[in-house]
Amino acid sequence: MSRTTCHESEMIPSQLPLVCGYVVTYNGKRFLERCFQTLQQLTDYENFRLILVDNGSADGSGDYVRENFPDVEILRIYPNVGYAGAANEAVKDARRRRAKYIVFSNDDIVILHSQWLREAVLNTERDPSIGMIGFVDTASEEGPHPTPELTLTDVPFPASVVYMTPVDLFDRIGMFDTVFFSNGEEDDLGARTQAAGYRLVQLDIPIFHFGSATNLKYKTRTVYIFMRNGIRFCLKNRGLMGALLRAVRILDVACNPWPVSFDADDGAHRGMRNSGNLPFNFLIWLRAVAWNIIHWPETYRIRAADRRLIHAARDARKEAGEGRREAYALPADNSPLETADVGV
Repeated sequence: MSRTTCHESEMIPSQLPLVCGYVVTYNGKRFLERCFQTLQQLTDYENFRLILVDNGSADGSGDYVRENFPDVEILRIYPNVGYAGAANEAVKDARRRRAKYIVFSNDDIVILHSQWLREAVLNTERDPSIGMIGFVDTASEEGPHPTPELTLTDVPFPASVVYMTPVDLFDRIGMFDTVFFSNGEEDDLGARTQAAGYRLVQLDIPIFHFGSATNLKYKTRTVYIFMRNGIRFCLKNRGLMGALLRAVRILDVACNPWPVSFDADDGAHRGMRNSGNLPFNFLIWLRAVAWNIIHWPETYRIRAADRRLIHAARDARKEAGEGRREAYALPADNSPLETADVGV
């Protein structure tokens, strides 16, 4: 991973590009007070619009934000269309507002450093090869937190619960893949971003994430989607052999009484084994594999469409002389994309 050290600089407010920030929530009312308090109070960036994407919540999340944070706009979606569907609606809304950049955020976050957005915009304005820029998750809200050195690091996949991307990236490589629904869509977008020759980078500015401090609870549907989407991600981005290896690794983690690849520090691994019912986990795994076999034609069609966009985006960047980084090598149709390992 390469590193670049950047320094804060003054930006003229009238020249600041418009950034729209979207907090996607589904029944996350309990997190929204701290989330929006800190987004409003600790964002040193004047041309910033905050929008709550209420994705079919039944806990009054939208009404709570409207009453307590009147400057935050509400984008209501019903019924719940999953994170990918909600994020696509956010992209469409950002286009209507003619924003240059879009920020996606979980609802269970707390901003800790006021320069987070200014530095993200500054770096992306300097380097058009940046496709996605994220931040460092921290499991502690209480300080003291070390002063960020404003170091920019290339990362293999998007690992941040808050990240920013140029709005026109979606015109070039396509929208979030809604088949993923609620897990894997960001990894898929990151893989396509890299394949088109853009950088995935991370600023060393910490953002507190409640989820990183808690164990995942075992829920049958959550585990099924995780298994299903992990295999599907590999089918789209790593080819058949990558998908087979992923399926075997998931089987080992979830169902093997003596797993070889289980990582006790990985919340996803703990979540898949939390019930202790390994035979039941095996049935979930069989369902995930069967789903991918049945839906392979659809996955292949989407994969082919993605590759056409990726080729076009790479050609356009080459003609325009954009960025400093060479595009990732795009393999033949039957071979995997060279992207980082994600998921299990």
